[in-house]
Amino acid sequence: WELPEAGGFGAPAPQAVPAEFPPEAMPPGIPGSRPPEAAVPPGDCRMRFIDTAASHSGASYKLGKSAGNQFDCSGLVVAALRELKDGGTPGCPGDIGLLDSIVKNRSTDHMWPEIERRGLAIQHNELREKLRPGDLIFSDDGYNVPAGLPGHVFIFVAFAEGNEIEVVESGGTGNRGVAREKRQLPSDARGASMTPVLGE
Repeated sequence: WELPEAGGFGAPAPQAVPAEFPPEAMPPGIPGSRPPEAAVPPGDCRMRFIDTAASHSGASYKLGKSAGNQFDCSGLVVAALRELKDGGTPGCPGDIGLLDSIVKNRSTDHMWPEIERRGLAIQHNELREKLRPGDLIFSDDGYNVPAGLPGHVFIFVAFAEGNEIEVVESGGTGNRGVAREKRQLPSDARGASMTPVLGE
């Protein structure tokens, strides 16, 4: 005897799956299907942002630059966010609109008003309570900027001993190049929560 062809014994013949049907949306067991992408673990996107910025360590400081081997302070932040966006990891970054807004408002004196407008500012007396790895810290740091606006921005990593913090930055004292380092928390420092972009 011979096995019945597909559809024999009253069984319905397999249905072709439309080419435009996303593989991750196909029911399990259908050839070409795959499980949906897993969500990014909490904190993972933040560390990717920090590591992306730190991967440029050794690059020189150059005012107005945000690519290649030269970055100013905000240029490093912008470059790391762009690379994170282009990385293709689902859910990392999250709020693309906010990311694009930060990238568009490229200099610190334009970034900060946007941070305030969106309600993401962290005041100086709240930093130890609210800052999380990957959040931004803004300060004057001796730059010649309009009153009330910051002249420097860097990426917060962790609190260290005393008044020290670990950061990734380009510029800083003496306009050093990109480095992951420890430095003093500026007396006029204020933060920006990156939770909408980087998650918890």
